[in-house]
Amino acid sequence: MERINGYLQIGDFKRLDKKIEKSMFAKYWITDGEKEYLFKKLNLILAYKELFYSQIIKELGLSSVKNDLAVRGNQFGIISENYNPKNEPVFSINKILNDYWDDLIEKIEKYQMYELSPTISYEHDYNLENLPNILKWFFNRNHLKYDSSIEEELILQFIIQILLGNSDLRAPNIEIFVDGLPKFSPYYDFNNYGTVDIENSAYCFLHHARQPEEKEVAKTTIENFIKTTKRKDIEQFKEYLEKIKEINLNCILKDIKENTKAQVPEEIQLLLKRELNKNLENIDSIIKGKII
Repeated sequence: MERINGYLQIGDFKRLDKKIEKSMFAKYWITDGEKEYLFKKLNLILAYKELFYSQIIKELGLSSVKNDLAVRGNQFGIISENYNPKNEPVFSINKILNDYWDDLIEKIEKYQMYELSPTISYEHDYNLENLPNILKWFFNRNHLKYDSSIEEELILQFIIQILLGNSDLRAPNIEIFVDGLPKFSPYYDFNNYGTVDIENSAYCFLHHARQPEEKEVAKTTIENFIKTTKRKDIEQFKEYLEKIKEINLNCILKDIKENTKAQVPEEIQLLLKRELNKNLENIDSIIKGKII
């Protein structure tokens, strides 16, 4: 298939009448007759972020969606291969939380337990402290088998977002799909990776515990995780930190060049490496201030 400046020409792909979630970037589903892809309209930097971080995820031995640069008409961006071609049931964490809160509201109204109303919030439930029990509730309600590996995957989602500087792991951006046993979807949506300011950014994503009234900055989130989590989780955090440090980023960029048949612009190479390395340096500095 022909490429122009690295972009795969997909003008002959057929557009599908398939629902997509509300998104600033995701536009529509298309197919080449064999596989389905989500087309996302992105600028050059964000498009290369999608390729760069999906490759890093794979280097870590984790599952990631397959991305490629693509152009359709006058729209430039990427295509992401559908990770669920059999159309198995998929539930976003956002959907699970909303179902749980609807059930809680019904009980509050039925039994006048209005003191529970403040617990209906992302600050209260979108965290490693409360989500496991909410997932158990959802799985039981939908007659799905609950396995402890789900909790381990949830913790890993938290760890990876920190190590790769993802400032946008909101509840709609994590999905569980049922392919045999329920499991988390492959990692996807890398637009906001590498964008965390440790000292100033307030994480608007998955937390380790219920949030206080004043939102934590990234540094505080990491410090509290280190102080309060289980030893095995800390070991996993350190293990993946070292794995990322060992990745040859130049080789990642070389692979992208070979796959797209085009050189990654020099300024984008520098930006991608600088953002990731800066985040890792910041995390190192936090760890050195703690005994773990």
